[in-house]
Amino acid sequence: MERLGTDLRIPLPASTQWDVVSAALKDFEPICALLIEAAAAGRVVYIDDTTARVLDLNDERTRQRCTERKYLR
Repeated sequence: MERLGTDLRIPLPASTQWDVVSAALKDFEPICALLIEAAAAGRVVYIDDTTARVLDLNDERTRQRCTERKYLR
């Protein structure tokens, strides 16, 4: 919010930002609780977001894993 205030050239002190956010927080608490409950009841999903480069696709084990996971066609 501080950067938004700077970009728009509207001074917005940190204390005012806190007042705005804390007032709105009460409205979002039930939603947050439901999201936590839904996440706890859901299936576990694993996402690999690393940006590591595969050095050798010619390695048979690497090729097999990539094919099984449909990274390679």
